[in-house]
Amino acid sequence: MKEERRKVVEVIRGTPYRRPTDLADELQMSRKTVLERRKELQQETERYGVTAVIDDEKTVLINLYAFLDFMKYRTQLKDKNMRKYVPPYDPKKWADACAYGTKVYMEAM
Repeated sequence: MKEERRKVVEVIRGTPYRRPTDLADELQMSRKTVLERRKELQQETERYGVTAVIDDEKTVLINLYAFLDFMKYRTQLKDKNMRKYVPPYDPKKWADACAYGTKVYMEAM
């Protein structure tokens, strides 16, 4: 394929933060469930820090990577005995899994 016929489309998300409605749509969950999990996620500051959820009363933003990690390990995190077996939170792993910054090559039409 000729180079001039190639078109690069970059997946640019810019930030891993999502509004609850966008997160619900993206993950095919109800908005109510996302908001309930957000409250639980906010209690996990030791694991995810204080920026996992940004809430300034007008806008709520949830870190996608923290949310995905929380959903995966939620049951274990809620159990004080199982909690110690949960691997450390690794946002880079989640960014890679979400293909953050991946370049996709498409043939120009």
